[in-house]
Amino acid sequence: MLHYLIRRLLGVIPLLLIVAVMAFGLIYLVPGDPAVAVAGESATPERVEQVRAELGLDGNFIEQFRSWASDLLHGDLGTSLFNDIPVWDQIEARLPATMSLVGFGLVLALLVGIPIGVIAGLRQGTWVDRLLTVFATAGIAMPAFWLATLLILFFAVDRHLLPATGYVPFSESPWEWFRHMLLPGLAIGAASAAEVARQTRSGVVSVV
Repeated sequence: MLHYLIRRLLGVIPLLLIVAVMAFGLIYLVPGDPAVAVAGESATPERVEQVRAELGLDGNFIEQFRSWASDLLHGDLGTSLFNDIPVWDQIEARLPATMSLVGFGLVLALLVGIPIGVIAGLRQGTWVDRLLTVFATAGIAMPAFWLATLLILFFAVDRHLLPATGYVPFSESPWEWFRHMLLPGLAIGAASAAEVARQTRSGVVSVV
């Protein structure tokens, strides 16, 4: 088993390298000069060359790729072209909210999906089973963005029960954190809950 995992991991390395080269090569297919876009259309040729050197665009493809890959392996994701802030700093600032949402959606999917799957499995063939199966199928087929729009319109715009935007850290107010997480958590967790329900139902049916 260990040798199989090692072979699989080693097989991923060439694939990642090919994907990285292709993704990096797409830059050359984009029309226009990135240095001119950053410096501005009215920039002098000297300023454009300065920006090109700062961005590392003054070398050939191999030199640029080697520099980019080296920085990436060292955790240097570069600086954003939009606000001149290091990319890693922006990711780090948004990571708590992202991880909170992912964790909340996962817990919600388990809390909803497992009971539904157990009930449907124990009531196999009944109207309860058919009804829950329909809901599970709808949850898988329903796009998350569409469900999110419906939730916002009903709970935030019409009823004013939950906030539509914003984020409050758990350390500041657990209740406000929960209120801000509920709508997006439901939107991203619905499909996972439906899949968990289907898998749980299949397991219960096979055991019973």
